[in-house]
Amino acid sequence: MPWNANNNPAGDIRAPAMVAALRLKQQQRQGTKDAAVTWTQSLRVEALDDLELPSDQLTALHHCALLHPDDFPAAAVGADGAAQLHPRLHAQFVVAARPHDAVARGCIALSQLHMINLELCKLQTEKWTLFTDRVPVVNAVAIEIRPLLEQEDEGGGDSDGEEVVTAPAPIVTDAQEFATAFAKFMWQRVLTEHERIVMPYKDGRSYFVRVVEIDAEDEDETEFTMPDSYRGRVDEDVQVFVS
Repeated sequence: MPWNANNNPAGDIRAPAMVAALRLKQQQRQGTKDAAVTWTQSLRVEALDDLELPSDQLTALHHCALLHPDDFPAAAVGADGAAQLHPRLHAQFVVAARPHDAVARGCIALSQLHMINLELCKLQTEKWTLFTDRVPVVNAVAIEIRPLLEQEDEGGGDSDGEEVVTAPAPIVTDAQEFATAFAKFMWQRVLTEHERIVMPYKDGRSYFVRVVEIDAEDEDETEFTMPDSYRGRVDEDVQVFVS
C-alpha cells in the first residue's frame, strides 16, 4: 500500500473539509449568478457632461451613472437610494446608478472617469447587470488624492505683450478632514482597488482620487485559502488613509 495512504491522517481530515468549503463557495457563486440575472439591460453609453443639467446638479451627480426611470431597477436600490451595476459578464468595477429624466431611454450616462474605469466609450452598447455579489464591509482603504485645477482664462501678460508665467499657489488639504468627507461621500458604495473617482470637496475644488488598497474581511477565506479583499462596501466606520 502506498506510503501516503497509511501515513497521512491529516489528509483524511483535511480533504473532506476542503471539498466541503469549495462546494459551499461554488453554491454561493451559483446563487449569486441566479440572482444577478433578474435584471439585465442593453444600454448605450452617453457622456454625463452632455446632459442638459444645471452645473451644481451635474457636480452632485457626477459620481453616479444615470438611467432613464423606465430603465432603472428601482427594486434593487440600497440604503443610499442607488443601484449597483456593472457592464459585461464580470464586474471589473461597480458603479452606483440613479434614475434621471434627462437620460434617454435605452441609455446610461457615465462620467469620463467611469468610462476609463470600465473601458467604455461614448455610443458603445453593452449589457448591464445588477451587482449582487456579497461583499464585505471595508475595514480600511488607502487612497491617493490630487486637486483638479481648472484652466485659467488666457490673455494674461505684461504691457509688452509677453506672457507672464506665475507659479500656482500651494494647496493644503487636511488629510483627516478629507478622509472623513471621503467616507461620507462613498457611504454604501462598492469600492474596488485601482478605481478612480472625482470627488467635490468643501474647499470648492474637485479632487481626483485613486483607490490604492482595500482591507476587508474575506468571508470565503478558510484555513486552506489566502484572503482576497480587493473589493468592499464602504460603511461609516471605515478607516481612510490619505496620501
